[in-house]
Amino acid sequence: MRKRGKRLPLHSKFIRLDISEAMRSEARYHAVRRTKRIVRRFDAGSAPLSDVERNYLGALGELLVKSYLHQSIELMDNYDNGQPDSGDIRIENLMYDVKSEALPMSFFKKVYAGALLPYEPYGCRVYTVSHLKHLKKYTGGIIFTAFPIPDDAKEDRREGELREEIISYMHPGLILGYVKPADFTGKTAQEWSPPHPVTGRSFRYNSANIVFPLKELRSVKELL
Repeated sequence: MRKRGKRLPLHSKFIRLDISEAMRSEARYHAVRRTKRIVRRFDAGSAPLSDVERNYLGALGELLVKSYLHQSIELMDNYDNGQPDSGDIRIENLMYDVKSEALPMSFFKKVYAGALLPYEPYGCRVYTVSHLKHLKKYTGGIIFTAFPIPDDAKEDRREGELREEIISYMHPGLILGYVKPADFTGKTAQEWSPPHPVTGRSFRYNSANIVFPLKELRSVKELL
């Protein structure tokens, strides 16, 4: 796996947190539990992470936000009842969903500095249209986090395996910001990324999404 290289200064709106061993241990446990109990609706296709690694990513994102808010670094284990959850994080009596994304390091470094443009790969945070029916549960909104993975992580992906090198590489974590339910108003589903302003080129998403450029995210710092 490739080296990380030099990192740019952190964008002022974002929050950077180191990943503790306690967070890794908790995320690992829940990744295995979720993989056994939760059926994914999307085909992994050519994704760089296996199912269990994507579940690890999701759990780690929730723990990242809880750590920043000084909440208990524990997640609910209610997978056996087969019921959908009511949300990931409660802040001031409002419920939030946490969406976490694994970014190849070459893109993570640009996101870190707030330098990734909307028409570039990973330049927008997206919320799949098929999940809009759940939005009413998240009275506070959606919080977006990001973690780095090697640019070549896809090359040795093994389905059903949680690679130790991925676990150790996935740091630091970034809390990029959040959107309120009202921020979805007026937005329409997009199957393609915003076009390049000169070439007009865009790329197709894996699903129809509601799209939020980085500049539209609210800082989570305002929730404290």
